This record gives sequence, C-alpha cells and structure tokens, in this order.
Amino acid sequence: MLEYFFKSRWHLQNLRQGPLSTHIDGLAARLNRLGFTKGSARRYLCLTGKFNDFARAERVETVEQITERLIERFIKEELPSHGIFKQSRSDMHQLWEYLCEEKIVTGSATTLSDDPFDLILRKYDEHLSNARGLVPTSRSQYLRYARQFLIWLQDHRGEKALERVNGVDILEFITEFAGRHRSSAWRKDLCSLTRVFLRHLKSEGVIASDLDLAVPRLPQWRLSSIPRHLTSDLLTCLS
Repeated sequence: MLEYFFKSRWHLQNLRQGPLSTHIDGLAARLNRLGFTKGSARRYLCLTGKFNDFARAERVETVEQITERLIERFIKEELPSHGIFKQSRSDMHQLWEYLCEEKIVTGSATTLSDDPFDLILRKYDEHLSNARGLVPTSRSQYLRYARQFLIWLQDHRGEKALERVNGVDILEFITEFAGRHRSSAWRKDLCSLTRVFLRHLKSEGVIASDLDLAVPRLPQWRLSSIPRHLTSDLLTCLS
C-alpha cells in the first residue's frame, strides 16, 4: 500500500524500518480508506517516519513498546526542531488511533492528552461532520486552520484569550498570516475557514460577538499570478 503514495525507493525503505516497520503499510491503507488525498497522506506518513526515527533513538524495538506518552514527548521535543507546527498533534493522532483500533497497543483511541484545544476542536469536528457533512480530508483542513488560530491567539494574548478575543485580534491574525503566503488561494482559504470557525464559536456560546464579520475580504486581482516581465529562462524556453 505504501507504494501508492511513494515511488522513491529511499522513502519506502526508510519508512519500513524500526518499530513500525510491519505496520506502516496498514496505516497507509487506513489513510487511503478514509479518503485522504495523496498529498495529505504523504505528509502524515512522513511525520510518522520522523516519529519512527525518534522511537528507534529511544531504543524502542517493537511497536508494542510505543505509548501515548512517547508520542507526546515526540510532539513536544522533536517537532519544533523540524519546523513543524503544533497542529501536527492531530496528525499524530492518526497513528495512535490506528494502533489502538488494530489492538496493536493497549490504550484508548482518544485525542492525545495535554492538548489545550482538545474539547473545542472535537466539538468543531463533530459540527463539521454532522452539520456540514464533510469528509475526513476536508475536516482536517478546517481543523488545521482553527488550531493555527487558537495557537496564535494563545501565544499573543495569553491562556484565556479566547474569552476576550475581539475584532482587532482577528485582523492582526489575518494580516500576519496572509503576509506569510504569496498564494492568493491560501489567503482566501485562511479568511473563509477562519469565518466558519468563528461562526461555530458564536453558535456554541464560546464568543459573544459575530467576529466572523471582522475577517477582512482580501483583494484578489485577476491575472495577478502572471509575471510582470519575462525572465531570460522563459525567453529561452519560448525561443
């Protein structure tokens, strides 16, 4: 099943080593069964590969030795050094859920512990599934953007920032993150998915105001992706 997502022999060999060697194909099959796109599944599997390397370094020899605590240590100790954001916690949940469902480890397939956004995001996920009928791959995108907002808010405004969030906070968040990406499609998703999350928070009574109205509508000009001038490389290709 792994060959469906990776063609590189190096990737295949690397992922099939360590304590997860005999189960990585099963995880890949689960992602395919749940409807994940190839791009999303590759990201999950590459993250799992990093965890596999971490587990080997910790002298974990068999998959039965993997614990929820070990996954938590990986999230806290290793992900920042790889430049991977905190929303990868939910990505790692796919691995833990698979191991529990297949009874490979003893545990409960619940969201990983010590997650300050667990309750909010679980309710949001239920809303996306029940009220909007979204498939797991689509919900995953919504949840990543929501977690991104919650992390930013906590980092910039403190522990109970969600209770005091206002329109200025929303504008600063959108401005900062929109400036990090040149893709107009990404910025459009940032705005639209943030609005959806804010509407959900209002309906749940978490926030009192219609803060979705504070999300700006970023300008998007037609043909903006066309370069202003032709480079020498483009001229060579056209000649």
